[in-house]
Amino acid sequence: MSAPDKTLIPLSGLILMLVASWFSLGYYHFDEHFQILEFAGFKLGLNSLNNMPWEYTDQMRPAVQPMIAFGVYRVFGWLGTTDPFFIAFFLRMVSGLLTFLAMVLVYKAFRDKITNPVLQRWFLLLSILVWFDVYIGVRFSSENWSGRLFAIALAWYLLKERKSALFLVFLGFVLGLSFLFRFQAAFLILGFIAWMLFILGILAVFIFRWKSVLTWSVLPFLLVHFAIGHKELRFLFPLVSFLPVFLILGMQEVENRYMKGMMQMKGLRVFMQVFVVVYGIMLLVVMFRPSDVNIPLYKAMYYDYQQPATLYHKGYNPYERVLNVKDPDMGRL
Repeated sequence: MSAPDKTLIPLSGLILMLVASWFSLGYYHFDEHFQILEFAGFKLGLNSLNNMPWEYTDQMRPAVQPMIAFGVYRVFGWLGTTDPFFIAFFLRMVSGLLTFLAMVLVYKAFRDKITNPVLQRWFLLLSILVWFDVYIGVRFSSENWSGRLFAIALAWYLLKERKSALFLVFLGFVLGLSFLFRFQAAFLILGFIAWMLFILGILAVFIFRWKSVLTWSVLPFLLVHFAIGHKELRFLFPLVSFLPVFLILGMQEVENRYMKGMMQMKGLRVFMQVFVVVYGIMLLVVMFRPSDVNIPLYKAMYYDYQQPATLYHKGYNPYERVLNVKDPDMGRL
């Protein structure tokens, strides 16, 4: 791969992440807002206890992200602005920068395992420019922050040749933050620790296969989520950083074992060209389209309405917006 590619692709990824941070308003799942920003808003005196979701009184959500949002709001208040939309953008931008750091470190940690030149280029592209990774990456959500911190810790461990005691302590601190952002990350961390013990030889007497750190880390996380009755796609977002590794290493394994010269096949090249076009379109969509289509309305009201405005809701839940309410007489509003 040429040197310009190695510079241009990451730089493009960084720019795309910043652009998406600005335009991707709102949230993927309402927990991203109501379990984090509203918690911080209550501590800031911006809303009342009656408007808090039940998880607040049951104390079942991590407090570290609301604390970050609280601190950011205070800092910007000292600087002279409490614009909620700008503060939300700032949190998305920080999320995007954290994601970009995880992308680069994971790429560097696994690139030497890719021996095919074509797959090397695809690995860099998929590590930096995949549309859903950009979309998820700018979310100030527990899934995103927990997963990125875990990816940073794992990749950093693999890249670090001399692992001092101070380095391991700081690595434990990063993994601890990953757990605090989302408690389910414990299963990723336990698998990672088990792999480190295996590499050190403590378990080598009993186990001789499945030596990949990703297998040891990801498999327990997946098995536990398989066993949980409640399923949501976002529960798997902590694994997004490693999808390019699985995909490219899998293709390399298939080519080496079963289909020599696979990457030179005309059909595969055509598929990859179509893939680039489709994913390029999706990347443009997620970069410029709000994640929540209602946020531009709220933003316009905040900036353009000088007089007080009232937003109505249906039922007892003030967070149940009209677009998400189904009226038996009128259908979905």
